[in-house]
Amino acid sequence: MKRFEDIGILLNEAEKQLQEISDLYQESLGNKKINPRIGVLVKNFFENVRSPLDYLAKEICEKVLNFSGVTGFPISSETKEGFENFINNKLPDLKNRHSELYDELEKAQKYNRSGLHFLPLLAKLVNENKHDQLTPQKKIEQKTLEISFPGGASVKMGHGCSISGGGTISSGGAWFSPAGSTISPDSPVVVGQGIQQQIFKWVSFQFQTIDREVKEVLRGSLNEVKLVIARIKPHLNTKT
Repeated sequence: MKRFEDIGILLNEAEKQLQEISDLYQESLGNKKINPRIGVLVKNFFENVRSPLDYLAKEICEKVLNFSGVTGFPISSETKEGFENFINNKLPDLKNRHSELYDELEKAQKYNRSGLHFLPLLAKLVNENKHDQLTPQKKIEQKTLEISFPGGASVKMGHGCSISGGGTISSGGAWFSPAGSTISPDSPVVVGQGIQQQIFKWVSFQFQTIDREVKEVLRGSLNEVKLVIARIKPHLNTKT
């Protein structure tokens, strides 16, 4: 089986795992604890998303460099110097042999404005899950308060927002007053006729070590890996 076929299989499996992870999170919304199976699925997801980049590096070595040494894909270089050192060690002479391919790899690095922002997170979390532990996750519950007036005007307050004072807030002939107290999603106001007040609860699941929403990181990592492959593959003249 050709290497790009293997890449396609892994990424398709990652898509299925992402859907299963989303379903398990949905089931966990009303529970105090997160389903422990999610941590295992996330670890396997990261492996299925990371491996295609190493397969891609191997393809570059065979098709472009005729290099049989230990290789790897530059996923999160912090500086241009760091990127150049990585290329010299893992993909030697790439700049001379295929400058366009070299440029494509450099575009993906963190230090570039056009760099991809989820790949460094992928590198960190893959290493953490492989060598240290299943990355701990936390459940975050937040509230949003929305006060709607006749005619369509509204006031929305999210986490950390509040209104206080002694004046009035009015629109469409209706009004309310904080009356010297503080109004927030955790402390709503007593409203008068014609005003509708709603509290929305929003639940997210985050990686504890990076304080980023789990599904955002998973989807972003998968999309960026697909993007890298789409950019690199034409330079390798590979048919699947």
